[in-house]
Amino acid sequence: MDLSFAALGWLYRLAEAVGSTRFDETAHRAHFYLEKASAFAHTPSELAVLAGMHVSLDALVQADIEARELLGESVSGISAACAAEVDQLLQAIEGS
Repeated sequence: MDLSFAALGWLYRLAEAVGSTRFDETAHRAHFYLEKASAFAHTPSELAVLAGMHVSLDALVQADIEARELLGESVSGISAACAAEVDQLLQAIEGS
């Protein structure tokens, strides 16, 4: 029971870490505690709870992948926009 609560705590931390540099380490810890809790689960209800937690872990990993892709797309657009703005400013200065 204590291990499942620890795993749940790490899943909460993992949800907060989506998109951050600490995501990988937090995912590792959440996975570790889920595996430990799974080793001690015996009843169908315990197994069902842990199965749901594994699904949550997988969903958080997918959310992190999507967040990083979105961030990458956003950042790549910023440099192009800044370059275009600088070009407009230089043209305005040269035209004066």
